[in-house]
Amino acid sequence: MLFKSILAFGQQNYPRKELVVSYPNTDQPTKILLEYLGENTNINLLKVERVENCTLGEARNQAIEHANGVYICIWDDDDLHHEHRLTEQFNSLNVDGKTMDASLIAQILLFQVFNQTAYMAFPSYWSCTLLCLKELVRLYPFLNQNQFESKPLLTHLTRNGLASLIYASPHLYTHVFHGRNLMKYTSFLYIINKSTLVRNDTSEAIRDLVSQKVAILY
Repeated sequence: MLFKSILAFGQQNYPRKELVVSYPNTDQPTKILLEYLGENTNINLLKVERVENCTLGEARNQAIEHANGVYICIWDDDDLHHEHRLTEQFNSLNVDGKTMDASLIAQILLFQVFNQTAYMAFPSYWSCTLLCLKELVRLYPFLNQNQFESKPLLTHLTRNGLASLIYASPHLYTHVFHGRNLMKYTSFLYIINKSTLVRNDTSEAIRDLVSQKVAILY
């Protein structure tokens, strides 16, 4: 999924962007892939090596310190990102003449690989979709843990009304549960039990995207 996630970033129609990729220093396949993409594509890649046992929260904090942009956007490598995601989230920052500090996609799609089924998630502050001012993230850094690592930042954003919420575009983001996620299966079951099954054609379209093979030609 990492390769497809990077390609999806490169296909975003938002022009000024860079992708900061954090990976364990023992992960040679990822290192080789990033070197290949750096040499053979026009994707602006920044590579950040980390220790193998680094938590998700700490890995994100380290990656953010290397980012050059005014805004940062979470880009999980095992999920699906629509090509208009960045543009629509940036556009959502402008609300009634005011520029918000962050954007969240409040309704997303979910896809369970085990039974090839898609769901419309219930409205929530989905941290995996966060686009936010970099300086604000540095003030409220991610916790040094693998789940709920963004709680301090999300609490600040929501309590103070600093985030724009996108409800009408769930297609912008699909969270894929494949069994190797950091999210526990019990947590995912809790989420899908509160979510709504989508039409079969939507499930089939997502299934095709998830199963689609991408070849690297040397």
